[in-house]
Amino acid sequence: MADEKQISAVLIGVALIIGIISFLYTNQNESIIIKTNESSSPQNTSTQLTNATTNSTNKTISEVYTIEITTSGFSPKELTIKKGDIVKWINKDNLSHTITSDTGNELGSSSLISNEAYSHKFNFDGTYNYHCTLHQIVKGKIIVEI
Repeated sequence: MADEKQISAVLIGVALIIGIISFLYTNQNESIIIKTNESSSPQNTSTQLTNATTNSTNKTISEVYTIEITTSGFSPKELTIKKGDIVKWINKDNLSHTITSDTGNELGSSSLISNEAYSHKFNFDGTYNYHCTLHQIVKGKIIVEI
């Protein structure tokens, strides 16, 4: 009897984890703000592959690139990625910043305080110019290739 309850509890836990993972990978058109403490500095400040993710059919691999926001702006200011890749901006400045599309509404973070992050998966090819709404001279560009 106790073994059956333990097995049931484990199966429920596994099903819950599978459901969460499935939800995360099927919501590919959403941007997210990660409100965590990103106090450690990335080893490569231009682009950094942090994780590889796969969708449920295991056909698409997304690379994750990191852009730091510093007192001198976005670093790197321009980044070329592949369709389906994810870009994560981390605010390493003491001032708040946003990531906002120059045209359209593809990118649109709220104000990020120091060490907050914003991520976006690029599902369409093209050029995405963006800026900080709080500091209009802070600009960047993402080029998404097929």
